Amino acid sequence: MDAIALDIRTMAIMAALTSVLQAVALTTLWRAAPQAPGPREWALGGIMLALGMLLISFRNLVPDWASVIVANVLIVAAHAAYLAGINTHQNQRPDTHVIAGSLLATVGLFLWFTYYENNVSARIIVISAVLVLLSATAALRLSRSGRNRKPSAAWLVVVMLGAHAAFHLLRGLYTFFLDRGISDFMQASIVHGAAFADVVIFSFVAGLGFSIMTVARTNERLADELASRTTLLSIIAHDIRSPFTALIGMTTLVSTSLEKGDVQEARILTGKVSRAAMSTLNLLEDILVWSKAEFSATTRHASQIALQELVEKKVHLFEEQILQKRIDVRMTLNQPTVCHYADELEMLVRNLLSNAIKFCPPEGEISIVTSPTERGAEIQISNTVAATQSIEPSDGDRKGQAQPGASVGTAGEIGMGIGLDLCRRLCANAGHNLTIRADAKDTFTASLSVRELAA
Repeated sequence: MDAIALDIRTMAIMAALTSVLQAVALTTLWRAAPQAPGPREWALGGIMLALGMLLISFRNLVPDWASVIVANVLIVAAHAAYLAGINTHQNQRPDTHVIAGSLLATVGLFLWFTYYENNVSARIIVISAVLVLLSATAALRLSRSGRNRKPSAAWLVVVMLGAHAAFHLLRGLYTFFLDRGISDFMQASIVHGAAFADVVIFSFVAGLGFSIMTVARTNERLADELASRTTLLSIIAHDIRSPFTALIGMTTLVSTSLEKGDVQEARILTGKVSRAAMSTLNLLEDILVWSKAEFSATTRHASQIALQELVEKKVHLFEEQILQKRIDVRMTLNQPTVCHYADELEMLVRNLLSNAIKFCPPEGEISIVTSPTERGAEIQISNTVAATQSIEPSDGDRKGQAQPGASVGTAGEIGMGIGLDLCRRLCANAGHNLTIRADAKDTFTASLSVRELAA
């Protein structure tokens, strides 16, 4: 028995040391890539697993509340953190119920089978069942990634998690049917000693796999950022040059009109210069907001935004154009607030309203409706269209298959300017849904579904 006890304790110490190495590696990974999704949770999981293994290796040398209760709760919490990291890495909803249920069951049942009924076999069955649940769920979530291609390391982690779950399933069944009389865990059969060998393999493969997955995701992000920077440079080089060229041309005409003494013409041209300058300034603000969302590494804070105040503010911004075209603006605001970034939401609403005013005919009508959704709020801006403007829904619009972040195009004069293109890109990255479509022969509608953020 002493030889078996020594073997189990030695294997427990080896598992603890391997877990410490995994914790160091994952913590270093998190510090190297703080913005990458997943490493923070994985690093936390590695730390908790290392602490749990260290406490178990001191079984019978420290109080049971530490080497039994705390140690096993830490091991379960570590697996829960691995699952949470996979949820984050895959952009999935967190498995809150699975995680919370596993932790509560572990705490409750371990307290019961330690202090009310000291039953080592029952504790083994409990921890095995919980690890099967968490590991199988993590493997399922990682294998069901929405991404078209996953790095081979992801499949390696899936296989490792599946094998980890299978081992604990067999261990639990073995204990339930063949080994229900364990009195001292450190003198248990070699099957339970093999659990520490499983931890050694699990720690090594998980640390390696999570690291490769993070590097692959970081490379993808860098490639996307490079493409975005190229787009930004293209906008600056080509699209902003035209407005400035027009401004220069109009200011030259203003000077010519003043030299000729035609003050009335100069006033008209000055108004055009002012509007063109304001349009260019709005475009520059759009680029600033978009670049902040794309490239800024600083933490941003969302706030509660009063939609009525925001919409009224943007309508007032275009008051001159609305009065000139004698447009009837009607507002139905059913959603009072939404938690979001103020600059992004202002950019989106301003561009959609500007587009509606631009293509609304004189004496036309613009309707602005806000309403709550399951994810946040929807802002819908519709405008009538002149009879001479041909609007044909695209195939995506006919089928009702507008994708998140997508902008449904139309034929005829109505199109998407630079500002709306930036809005489309921003929505795609933020998880919002922007659709621009023809609802009827004489109505053009832009629908923005905003995903509410945590304050």
